[in-house]
Amino acid sequence: MSSASPFVVVRVPCPVCGRDVTNRYIKTKSYIVQNRDVDGRIIDVRWLNPEFQHVRVQDYMLWVCPHCGYADTKGAFRDGEERDRHFDLMKDKLLEATRAGEPVIESLRSGIHYADEIITPESAVNAHLLAIYTRQLLSPNLRPHERLAQFYLRLGWYRREEWAESIRLSKDQAERMARVKGTWNDLPETEQPCLRKAVEHFNRALALPEHRGDPRHQIGTLGLVASIHQRLGERGEAMGVKRQIFEIAREARNERNRVLEEGGRAEQEFGRERLQQDVEWLTNAIEETKASLKQIFDEIVAEETPKVEQELREQRLLLNLPLIEMWRKEGRFHEATLRALQEHVELTQAAMNAPPPGAEVESAAAANPAAPEPEFKPTQSFRMRLKGLIDRIRRGE
Repeated sequence: MSSASPFVVVRVPCPVCGRDVTNRYIKTKSYIVQNRDVDGRIIDVRWLNPEFQHVRVQDYMLWVCPHCGYADTKGAFRDGEERDRHFDLMKDKLLEATRAGEPVIESLRSGIHYADEIITPESAVNAHLLAIYTRQLLSPNLRPHERLAQFYLRLGWYRREEWAESIRLSKDQAERMARVKGTWNDLPETEQPCLRKAVEHFNRALALPEHRGDPRHQIGTLGLVASIHQRLGERGEAMGVKRQIFEIAREARNERNRVLEEGGRAEQEFGRERLQQDVEWLTNAIEETKASLKQIFDEIVAEETPKVEQELREQRLLLNLPLIEMWRKEGRFHEATLRALQEHVELTQAAMNAPPPGAEVESAAAANPAAPEPEFKPTQSFRMRLKGLIDRIRRGE
């Protein structure tokens, strides 16, 4: 390794098998992240030393033991502060699987080359797959859901790059994935399954008792969940999660303001300065959430407006410009707006179905002046298209 290096190389005992392993991490303050995807994926990095611009920061998130296949964060290897709650049980399961030559673990281990100074994306992908698979040796109720969510999210970032061909799989890696898939039935091979698994595990982590009374943790985790929904194009779901964040932050801020006003034992227990800091942090979270809600809604309006107008055109309906303008002015679709839209669509369709003025009336019912006018009955296809249109609008509320 040259003297000019972005890495710190350390040799520590593996917390699972006890054998010494060599890993590396990137020196602090050696780069600046300049751009991220909506869900946190690093897009652009500027290294303070331009010589290191070829190094991909995201490939150094996990450490791996080449002997037993344990894959985890630097903190979990070095001092245990980030280890899973049921680490000892997972340790026993992993050692047993390694001794038995478990095929998925063996295949993934063979594709990780951490001894090289530059870790390749393929090695990093295999490390994340190994971290996920070894946690799945535990029964579902004992798995570390938050850690699994983080691993799945990062794996989703790699799958995104593979799809965009930012990184290319070698022939050996393609063959390795085929072998792994033969045993690992739900191997996440594309971005969407990875992100959906991340959402699933984040939500399961939030349901744990230790997280229910921690608004900072809840807000941080829900923020990630919302960003994943945005990446998946699920803006309605993202807005729903943002509203959860807003309510959690508002309730927590109100509670802390109450304690500050009343004083007494509760204030002494938490500390006045800490409570004031919490109030400031929660206020910022509320304002940021309100701003992000507006941003998401603006995106929905920009995307849905031409769809609504096109839908009306496809139905050969007169475009009700005042109605569309009402939508834009209000900034959302109220129920009254939806009812007006539906009434407009049905009346216009009825008008188009009516015979032109002066046309010969042939039916007996129409020929009889006393007979009631035939009721307008939209076709089933029209009803379904209209329902889809209105449901699409409602999901963006």
